Amino acid sequence: MKGLSRPNNWWRLLGPLILMVIIVKIDLTSVIDVMTRFSWSIIMVVSLLMLPILILRACRWFLLLPMPRPQFMRAGRAYALASALGSLTPAQVGELSKVAWTRAQGITWGRSLFSVIGDRLFDLTTLIAVSGIWTFIQQTFASLRPWIVVGIVLVSLIIWQLSRVSAIKSWFNKRYRNHGSKWLESLRAARKELVLRDLVAGSCLTLFCWLLNWLAIWMLAQSIDMRLGFFDVCGMMAVVALISMLPITALGLGTREASLLWILTPRGFSPDSVIALSFAILGLRLVYLTYCGIWSTLSLAEIEG
Repeated sequence: MKGLSRPNNWWRLLGPLILMVIIVKIDLTSVIDVMTRFSWSIIMVVSLLMLPILILRACRWFLLLPMPRPQFMRAGRAYALASALGSLTPAQVGELSKVAWTRAQGITWGRSLFSVIGDRLFDLTTLIAVSGIWTFIQQTFASLRPWIVVGIVLVSLIIWQLSRVSAIKSWFNKRYRNHGSKWLESLRAARKELVLRDLVAGSCLTLFCWLLNWLAIWMLAQSIDMRLGFFDVCGMMAVVALISMLPITALGLGTREASLLWILTPRGFSPDSVIALSFAILGLRLVYLTYCGIWSTLSLAEIEG
């Protein structure tokens, strides 16, 4: 963006640096030994679960778009491409590429931007609700420590967003002064056009997608004899997902490992098992990215056009 000063983005390396510190401090040989205990049948099942998760998330985004149902496959390919870009960028900012595609389909700026924001809010509200319920119920986490960490994460996300708003707003006002009010009106109109039924359906799809994801992680944990309850996996992974939203890494590198160590080692799990599980979760993310790549490249020329 011309006229928008480039910020110092060194903090985006914090996640990988944390991961490097963890790798130096643990015994990689022991981690590899633990990883060899993963069942291949479980690996195949959890890998297959990533495909319906991708399709259902694309359905959720499609609910926010004023497009006829026959256009779902085209929209799904655009969603898959944006999801891949989002996974590879800090705070998943790559998902904003969906705005460019929807604009190319003749959808207003307001509705295009609102579809991206709404898509993220579905995830955020679900994660906050699940992590909050889990933290409240757990007797071993009766202290305020988890609440403080989740609060710090949310405040950090808000501060980061606000810090970007001032710079973007200044650039936006200089370049699009005459169009800004129209876009804001379009954004408000997009919010009013949404039907309650679509919001409820989107919320249900979001919860179901996360439950499938957490089921896959629970199966991996059981495969290496980490006796965790399914509800525990849901709660702790919701906390981990919130922490991983911090714009200091991509693919959750570093933040996921540190979060899992912080949650699981006080429960008696060895760091080797925790890191092995974290690497397995990274493998699931890579499988998900593979599905995104396959779907998005089926007709990449169509998306670009």
